Amino acid sequence: MESEKEINKVIGFDFGNRRIGMASGQTITQTASPLITLEQIDGNPDWEGIEKQIDEWQPDAFIIGVPYQLDGSVSTMTKAALHFGDNLKKRYKLPVFEVN
Repeated sequence: MESEKEINKVIGFDFGNRRIGMASGQTITQTASPLITLEQIDGNPDWEGIEKQIDEWQPDAFIIGVPYQLDGSVSTMTKAALHFGDNLKKRYKLPVFEVN
């Protein structure tokens, strides 16, 4: 049985309709540093800009902020962030962890 790869480096995403913030994180030091804020292009993520950061930082996983309503229900923004997370997983074949 193959063991799962240890997660040391992550890239975090703060997804928005107009911008996507990115930060790098280290699980060993438990620190994070801002990387860049990318503008959406015609309502779509700047995949080229995201790819550049992924190529540079070589993360083991992604963390994405998923905003739920105070009562735990799903909003339009929740659905958009989850969709973005699904696209990250499909494109880069890395684990995606969701944080509210």
